[in-house]
Amino acid sequence: MNLTPYECALVIASGIAQSAAESEKKITRFQMSLQSLSRVANRTLLDHQFLQNMISEVSEFGWCMFQLDNTRYAFILKSSVESWKKIASRRMEDPEGRLVAAKTLKLNEADQSGYNELIRHLVEVVTREVEDE
Repeated sequence: MNLTPYECALVIASGIAQSAAESEKKITRFQMSLQSLSRVANRTLLDHQFLQNMISEVSEFGWCMFQLDNTRYAFILKSSVESWKKIASRRMEDPEGRLVAAKTLKLNEADQSGYNELIRHLVEVVTREVEDE
C-alpha cells in the first residue's frame, strides 16, 4: 500500500524518535536517500508534488526537510535551529558588502574576459595552421 505524504512523515518522525530512545541520544539531524524515502513511502516514484507535500507534513512533526542533491534529503529538528544566529537583510545591504560583491563580480567578469581572449587566440592559431597547410 502506497503511503501518503502525511503517513510517510509520520513513519519517519516516529522512527527517528524510536531510534533516539533506543540509543539514548537526541537526534537533531539526519539524511535519507531518495531510494530510502521511496521504500518508506512504498512507491517506485516520488514526484515533485509528493516531496513538497512531505516537506509540509514533516514540518508538522517538528522537522525541516530539504534537498541536498539529486538523490539525498536532509532533515533537521526545527527546535535546534532556534538558537542559531539571525542575520537581518540590512546586513546584505551594507555598503561594504556591496563592495565585496562588486569586486567578486568584476573578478568573474575578468575571468570570463580572459577565457574569451584565450578562445580567440586558439581560434587564430588553428586558423593559421589550417591556412599554412
